[in-house]
Amino acid sequence: MLMDCLPITKTIVLKGMGCPMYCYMYGTEGRQYQSPMWADLAERFGCIGYVRTGASGGKDHILFMPKTAARKVGLPTCSSNERLDVTLVITCLYVCAEERRKGVASFFLDKTMTFCREHGFTRIEANVGLQMPGKQTIEKLSIAPFTKKGFSVDACSLKHGPDAGAFFEGNVMVFCDIDSSARA
Repeated sequence: MLMDCLPITKTIVLKGMGCPMYCYMYGTEGRQYQSPMWADLAERFGCIGYVRTGASGGKDHILFMPKTAARKVGLPTCSSNERLDVTLVITCLYVCAEERRKGVASFFLDKTMTFCREHGFTRIEANVGLQMPGKQTIEKLSIAPFTKKGFSVDACSLKHGPDAGAFFEGNVMVFCDIDSSARA
């Protein structure tokens, strides 16, 4: 399946896509731009993710940021990895219900891996739920597309307690070292 997407640049962050984006930038109800952090990151790195054009009407997207920024805003990260400057954290991966199980999430992960190689990031992390894709709330990323792309569960996130690295109950941290990823 051929898919097209746009990089989420500073312009898209500031002016929007003309349709709701279901994530941190705009909130779950498609509210307007909320934080200058996203625009600053987009300007620094060229983009902060990708939004799919066409079939999903601009709803399907992936957002990411460097681990240094993720830690600053309190997002969960793998506590076992302190390579902050070369780690990218996926903060949101949203695929609308009618587009799930069509390879969209894998497409976005491939695009993100390419972005990492082009910008000197050697590792990707994400906070994911152990459930399969379905009708779960949009905050919970399914582990399925990540394991398909070679991501591993961070053992430190399996322990319980405030330092476990999981943001939501039932979630774990996953990671993929880009240099060793044979499935990119």
